[in-house]
Amino acid sequence: LKRLSTRGRQDDELETIRKRLRIYHDTTEPLAEYYRGKGILVDIIGVGTIEDITRRIITAIESKSVIVSKG
Repeated sequence: LKRLSTRGRQDDELETIRKRLRIYHDTTEPLAEYYRGKGILVDIIGVGTIEDITRRIITAIESKSVIVSKG
């Protein structure tokens, strides 16, 4: 809350931040856990240079075999 409320954005009022966090915990987090449990969600560390992060994303994509069946 402290970090978010000091960014200077107009929508970074404490109550707005709390509401966004509630929505995240109620809707996004369970969905992320569902897909993580199925092995199709990969966490990427978003710290570092753009090149480092891009490399992590590409590695994660290449490590997954995705087969799409149309029936």
